[in-house]
Amino acid sequence: MKTSILTLTLMLLCLTATHAQDFPQQKIESKIEHVTVFLNGAQVKRSAKTSIPKGKSDIILRGLTPSLETQSVVVKGDGDFTILSVKPQMNFLDEQRRKDTIVALENQKEAIWETLLRDSTEMLVLHNEEEILYRNRVQVVGIQQTNTKPEDLTNLIEIQKKRLKDIYVRKFELQKIANQRRREMAKLTAQLSELNARKSTVTAEIVVTVVAKNNPIPNANLQLEYLVPNTNWYPTYDIRVQNTQEPMLTQMKAKVRQNSGEDWREVKLTLSTGEPKRTGVKPELGTWYLGSNGYGYILGQSMNDIADIAKLKDINQKNLVQGIIRDGETGEPLIGASVVVKGTTNGTITDIDGRFSLEVPVVIAPILVVSYVGFAAIETSAKAGSFSEINLQGSAALEEVVVVGYSTKKKQDATGAISTISERELQGRVAGVMVGGNKDIRLRGASSLANKPINSVPLSIKEEQKQTTTSFDIELPYTIPTNGKEHQVDIKEITMPATYQYACVPKMDADAFLTAEVLDWEKHNLMEGEANLYFEGTYLGKSLLKTNDTDDTLRISLGRDKNVVIKRVKLKDFGKNKVLSSKRHEARGFEITIKNKKSYPLSIVIEEQIPVSKDKQIDVEHKADGAIFDKEKGRLTWKIDLKPLEDKKLVFSYIVTYPADWSVDLE
Repeated sequence: MKTSILTLTLMLLCLTATHAQDFPQQKIESKIEHVTVFLNGAQVKRSAKTSIPKGKSDIILRGLTPSLETQSVVVKGDGDFTILSVKPQMNFLDEQRRKDTIVALENQKEAIWETLLRDSTEMLVLHNEEEILYRNRVQVVGIQQTNTKPEDLTNLIEIQKKRLKDIYVRKFELQKIANQRRREMAKLTAQLSELNARKSTVTAEIVVTVVAKNNPIPNANLQLEYLVPNTNWYPTYDIRVQNTQEPMLTQMKAKVRQNSGEDWREVKLTLSTGEPKRTGVKPELGTWYLGSNGYGYILGQSMNDIADIAKLKDINQKNLVQGIIRDGETGEPLIGASVVVKGTTNGTITDIDGRFSLEVPVVIAPILVVSYVGFAAIETSAKAGSFSEINLQGSAALEEVVVVGYSTKKKQDATGAISTISERELQGRVAGVMVGGNKDIRLRGASSLANKPINSVPLSIKEEQKQTTTSFDIELPYTIPTNGKEHQVDIKEITMPATYQYACVPKMDADAFLTAEVLDWEKHNLMEGEANLYFEGTYLGKSLLKTNDTDDTLRISLGRDKNVVIKRVKLKDFGKNKVLSSKRHEARGFEITIKNKKSYPLSIVIEEQIPVSKDKQIDVEHKADGAIFDKEKGRLTWKIDLKPLEDKKLVFSYIVTYPADWSVDLE
């Protein structure tokens, strides 16, 4: 008896000890408060509030992107508790929640597809009935050989005629309805692609083990930070010059793109020039040995950072995967087919020609998931920079339905000799029941704002120059969904005094080009990037703002100005050739007219050239009043000031003397 009691007591103690190892768990949601976007990658900061019971417990921060870099996870707490451990893990059961709008659109798309299937079945029934009536027409012809009364024959023909008419009318109605529904389907497909309607995927979660030694904590604050890939930003500029008498207005913007797997909704953004993925270890030079016959080798050289630079270029570089999606049987292009990079939310749809173009990172060999309503989805690999032709095969959605007389049965329930018609055959036989859209969907951009004055309140930012990076804290919250598309973020406006100069090389191009020179540009923390040019309220085109030069002057080309008219004419009086003894003399003369059509004065530099002799038997003389002459390059340069609506003429000429039996090209 004592032995039994002792055994029971030990079992209870074991159970108590086992139970003591279990402690409370609670799953909570967190909110993204702040995102720091680097040139490659981003740091996400989340916050959450929860109650913590006395003792040890687990807090599970759920619903995070599975792309987060686990080694970068940091959890901080605010309250009278201690964080014992932080453990990232994947949750394969609790899938990412999808937007209600996406679910609603997909339901609409499914409903339209079901209706198309029903209408397709009816079209099939009508088609078979039409064939039966056609066969009956032959029987009517046979009846004519019997003693059947003419009125009976006429009635029979009228019945068939009326029924055929009803069939044709109904088929026309179904075709019209099908076309309309396919257009609706194409619109829904385009909208779902715009909303980034990805499938549910696995989520990540962070298990935080905490202990509250003294009392329960009703309002404990947790802060979570981690790095995510597939995000980046780069600068762009709008450079506006109203006229050459006013300073240059430069608007610095950022193109932010993120495909991290989680939407950023109304979050504070910081744009940083930092690159956390690059190592900060300085490369080490080894010893460079030269051997016999020029053979050389290097020992002890470390290129870690150099390798990282090459990898970073690959990560930031984007290449296009292009192709065309076709019907595997008819070869016709499919409009609105969905093409998505597997495992990401990066996707697109085909255009009216069935073509698609999709940006993918170079560092991966992407697997494309291609799908379309009524066709079996496929997965195919695609190499960046390649062009793929992808054929989709029809699904078997209608292959299990057969037509017997005027009714439908399942194939396994039918008896006797029957014929089946598949969805693909149906599409080929009946007009208007094709699976796929036939509507050209075009996205129309907003009208240009180039001619509108800039009078909005500038965006408030905090710019901070750190030891190795520069950061821009954007005060206004932004929403950037995880769809891989570029979103513009305004950074700052800078008014920079500039010196403007027109220049022209009439021999090569008769247009005048405006350039701006800016001093002390380094203090504005500009980065190299593409620039949109606006002059006098007109968009001129694109240029490149180069800030990696060591020159003290920043030179920006502002494009062509058609209000400065330049004309170069060859003078006939200088075209006469003379031959004296053994020498030939050839003369050329040109007149350049420059007219200022503007309402304010300007200065312009005109460059021309004369030939330069490299042979003692060839002599070149020139005349160009007011020009600066570069003898070695044969370059003539005039700097001219023009008043409003003023024009000036420049004349230059040259005479070349060379042996009479030589041939020399002078133009």
